[in-house]
Amino acid sequence: MNSTEIDQRISEIENSLKSLNGQIEKLKKIKEELKMEQERLDGKPSMGEFYYSIDETGCISENVWGCNHWNDNDRFNIGNAFKTFEDAEFELERRKVYAQLRRLSDTSMEKVGSRKSPDIEKYTIIANLGYTGGIKGKIYTYFNNTDIDTDIFFSTDADAESAIKTIGEDRLLKYYFRF
Repeated sequence: MNSTEIDQRISEIENSLKSLNGQIEKLKKIKEELKMEQERLDGKPSMGEFYYSIDETGCISENVWGCNHWNDNDRFNIGNAFKTFEDAEFELERRKVYAQLRRLSDTSMEKVGSRKSPDIEKYTIIANLGYTGGIKGKIYTYFNNTDIDTDIFFSTDADAESAIKTIGEDRLLKYYFRF
């Protein structure tokens, strides 16, 4: 191989490298686009997209995804990044209903002891979703020791009924049972 052939071979390899580098850059761009698309499909906002979150005092704030990257991901990972103001409002109201229900439950259960004990009589609130007959959308109290997975118990049927009246059937159906 002479000097001209070597120069020609070097030139061919350099051109191949340029072509490969161009292909690598195109693939990196495609990979980034796929990542962004997957995040969008996972519900994660896109860079620069507005979203809403609920702060520690129950205020809803508007945020821009990517301006505070660590907080954005933290909010998203705990379910506190909402696409619309209405979604954030719904979640805030759902949390309020659950907190009120939990306080009423705690007050009732203080009379008898631990809510986890299978040895004490306790009641919970259930909604008829229409699968077993009866009135669809009706909320009932239910004697329960262990067969329903919940942490909301009342020491008496009257306390459970009182909680339904205090919070309201419509609010319980919409925000607690999401019916």
